[in-house]
Amino acid sequence: MDVGGNCGRLLLVLLWVLGEINLSNAEDIFLREKERGDRTAANKDDVRMIEEDVTSLQCGHACSKLDWCLSFFYDQLRHQCQFLDKRLIANRTQPGPEMEFWGLGGCPESKGFLPVPGTPYCLLLLTDVRVTHDEAKMLCPLHLSQLLSFDTMDKFLAVRNFLMDPKFDQVHTGIFRLDGRRRPGSSNYAFELTNGQPFPFGPGSPAWYQSQPNNGGGNQYCLAFGDSHNHTERLLLHDGKCESQLRCICEKVQSCD
Repeated sequence: MDVGGNCGRLLLVLLWVLGEINLSNAEDIFLREKERGDRTAANKDDVRMIEEDVTSLQCGHACSKLDWCLSFFYDQLRHQCQFLDKRLIANRTQPGPEMEFWGLGGCPESKGFLPVPGTPYCLLLLTDVRVTHDEAKMLCPLHLSQLLSFDTMDKFLAVRNFLMDPKFDQVHTGIFRLDGRRRPGSSNYAFELTNGQPFPFGPGSPAWYQSQPNNGGGNQYCLAFGDSHNHTERLLLHDGKCESQLRCICEKVQSCD
């Protein structure tokens, strides 16, 4: 099933925390399971492939690399992943209490994610944690997501405007981790995203707080989002120490079909 080239091939940025999952015999596993009729999760005709002895994170990673995979069930007891080529709705009746359902193209609000209206963005605000930059990059994949990355001004404005709502007052007074790290010795604006792309906001961008980024103390190499300087403006960008314990915003990778 062709789901549209690059749009169908979602690539979660998890390779740095995961080893490659071996899918070479996954089709054979599925065929043997189907012949035995040993189906305990999704409807028989829905499941296209099964992988055994995997974590839910590996399950999501594997699904994202398959052109046809749009959703999956994860059996927490059997550690089994059941891949589907259908975009099932997230509130569909679960096959059992041990099953988790994930639709790669959806925003699972039941798991705490927040859809940004009118956009494909899907956020998870982890306001109760305090993590370093490296810890944040490991924490988000545990939620089948990645550290929030601002790669365009449109995305920055959409997310910022959404979070400026008074109901997110816990965000307005906090500082949050973002994707983006600067190499020691580089210019103040030379941040790099996890995917290897340069951070797009240079000098004069309205996304920065005044006089930011400044690499204060010569050791502020990581991007941050939020007010730490008592500015009248809220939810803008600055740099900070990568080792500081900050809150975290994750985003769920979305498909574009």
